[in-house]
Amino acid sequence: MNRTFFTVILLCSALGVGIFLTWPKFQEYSVVAEQSQSKRKELQSREEYFARLREVKEGLAAYADKIAKVDAAVPADSQLPALYDSLQKEASFSGLVLRGLSISPQPGSEAGSAQLRLIPATMNLTGSYGAIKQFLLNIKTASRVASIQSVAFGGDQAGTTFSLSVGLTAYSY
Repeated sequence: MNRTFFTVILLCSALGVGIFLTWPKFQEYSVVAEQSQSKRKELQSREEYFARLREVKEGLAAYADKIAKVDAAVPADSQLPALYDSLQKEASFSGLVLRGLSISPQPGSEAGSAQLRLIPATMNLTGSYGAIKQFLLNIKTASRVASIQSVAFGGDQAGTTFSLSVGLTAYSY
């Protein structure tokens, strides 16, 4: 009986020591396994996100020419000399005489911002009624996005030459 009793006590103590020595390592293993599972889920989520981005990029490739037109219509910076030249050409192509042009860009957010910056401009023009009508149509369909904010119209006694003051807003990023 001594031998059986001694064997049972030895087995119980070995089992107790085994449990007490391995339980902390099992707890560490459980924590690491849980972290590993969460990292796998995060990685899978990111892979799905980048796969969707690739699909969107491939979808946008079909619209590359239209996106280029938008980029040209709303430039990344104000490009004031180009805007001045564009407005002057629209006036002369319409048959109007440009008497004055003032462009006053508003201080905006830093370059690269997603918000549009407004560039107000005022044009003083003279010409015939048909030329004024053509000018307004040309501004509406110009390659650079601009919206007409105000129009002041006046004429001389004979009614053949008219003066026009146009307030408009151009846009940039």
